[in-house]
Amino acid sequence: MFWGRKIRALRVDLNALRHLVDELPNLTDENRRFLAQQTEARRILAYQQAADWLRMTNNITWTLSSVYLVAAIIGLNSGLTVNDPDWRLWIGLTVTGLGLSWLLVDILYFCSASNARQQLRAIEQNMEQRFYTTQRGTVSRFIVTAVLWISMLGVSYMGLVVAKPRLQECLPWVSGFILNSPPAKQSP
Repeated sequence: MFWGRKIRALRVDLNALRHLVDELPNLTDENRRFLAQQTEARRILAYQQAADWLRMTNNITWTLSSVYLVAAIIGLNSGLTVNDPDWRLWIGLTVTGLGLSWLLVDILYFCSASNARQQLRAIEQNMEQRFYTTQRGTVSRFIVTAVLWISMLGVSYMGLVVAKPRLQECLPWVSGFILNSPPAKQSP
């Protein structure tokens, strides 16, 4: 019963499609121009949306970098001036979490921006004026991204260094593995 209705609906759709195909030769020049304008408008809209997405991802990346870097510096400064090892542990782990989440979000937006750039290049293949395909600097973009990601990992590592005294007691395998130091000996 269910499939019978689906098949009947599909036949109706196929018949409507055949009717449209049969009418294609009868299109007037005005109709053809209208269809061409609609196709061009869709292409321009897709180009504009891809460019807006690229600008937004770049804006998010640099804003996050600014906010997270300031938060990490404040956290590291606080962690280094506090004498309580419990506070140093939590501040250090928070800074490490900030750095790693910063890196993860930046990688996600980097992939998204790369996809937007590919879409822009594909759309520009049929355009007279090309903006994204004529830009140079792909290598410098990757160098800046690598430096940014290394700095994020450095901030994360500094968080572990701040948390090191208490981290060695709580998780000796982490401090030995990541910080390359023997775990602290616990007194009996």
